[in-house]
Amino acid sequence: MRRVENAAQFRTRLERIARRWADAQRQLEAADSLYRKQYGEGRLEAVVRCYCVDHLLTALNWRVPTQLDELEPNVTFEQAVAYIGDDSEGAKATTRFMDYVGHDPEGCRALLVVEAKRPGHRLPGRSTAVATRLKSGLASSAFDSGPWRCLRQLGEYVESVARKQGTPPQRAAVTNGKWLVLFRNPTLAFCDAGRAEVSTDDLSRTITVFPDLLRFERGECDCDSTYAVPLDEAESLYESLEYHRVAGRCPALTLGALQASLAADEVRRAMYGTRVACSQITSNVATHPLLRETRACAVVFLETSGGAWARVFDDANEIRLSQSH
Repeated sequence: MRRVENAAQFRTRLERIARRWADAQRQLEAADSLYRKQYGEGRLEAVVRCYCVDHLLTALNWRVPTQLDELEPNVTFEQAVAYIGDDSEGAKATTRFMDYVGHDPEGCRALLVVEAKRPGHRLPGRSTAVATRLKSGLASSAFDSGPWRCLRQLGEYVESVARKQGTPPQRAAVTNGKWLVLFRNPTLAFCDAGRAEVSTDDLSRTITVFPDLLRFERGECDCDSTYAVPLDEAESLYESLEYHRVAGRCPALTLGALQASLAADEVRRAMYGTRVACSQITSNVATHPLLRETRACAVVFLETSGGAWARVFDDANEIRLSQSH
């Protein structure tokens, strides 16, 4: 899988996803009544996941199980959790299934929870409206039905993860393939202790609503087609949900890839050093059946504004020393 290096590349990927999703929606609308009768609303949610969420997470450098990659996936589908509605004695646990759970590089901690909804599910509201509702707590009757119910479900998943691993996930999101609601601090949004410490305005600043994330309008000809998401919104989503930023780790970079991956204002501080690697290599020369090789190159460590450290290697000017053994 080719890594998406920056927000501009991410927006290009978003446009491609939106084009495919627009085509799929037209086909669904053409056979809407038959499709609903045969498969029901649950199957429509599966279509959102297949055409939208899988590709969206891949564009954010998460590794979903459906993609061909030599690396292990760091996203789990339909992960079962035992949810207890309250902590009262005798409360029974029910098994819930989280649509997407993104893990850290070691697979030990859940960093991201994403809930997918059917295409017709309405947007709960803008950031301020979502924050106002959440301040009253998930037990509020406001989350019993309608578009707000998906937030209670997402909150229950966040609480379940917090119970299991001791800390909530770093990010949480819910989407229907057109809109997406992002929670950059699920602790404040869904956990009682965190929510009580912040004002509604502060809470709303941790919530971002993308009302037209994958809205693609087709014109009479392809040149008239438009994609609604501007670069600043794509940048906001990329910086908040990109895998390496959420995990707090950046992949190793070369000097050639540095400019495309990091902007100058994203770098907080830098350190430099040397990478030294020793290895044994087999030689076809009969008199030297085994050689020992030492390689050295300059390396710069860059701390990003998000707190992740990037390693930049000057492989082009690597020094190699070989010695017979």
